[in-house]
Amino acid sequence: MPADRERLVAEFRASGLSCRAFSAQHGVKLATFYGWLQRKPKLETGAFASVEVPLRAAAPIEVLFPNGVRVAIRPAGTGVELPALLRSLAGCTGGA
Repeated sequence: MPADRERLVAEFRASGLSCRAFSAQHGVKLATFYGWLQRKPKLETGAFASVEVPLRAAAPIEVLFPNGVRVAIRPAGTGVELPALLRSLAGCTGGA
């Protein structure tokens, strides 16, 4: 059975024995055991593998006001702060 093969392969890897000694000890032909070592474990039907996708860094937002004031914002956090910041900057005249 595949589960028995996988168990034996795991036991072999932890045993420190040679392939020849381990296969003889468990009554498995050496060529058969070599074949087992070459196989990749199969995922169970319906199983999912975890995949992490790195997020790209958000592009900075740049606001250029008619008075020449330029504000560059790197988006971070919740995004709730941006509208409040823009409202307060809209009242700026840029003059001294």
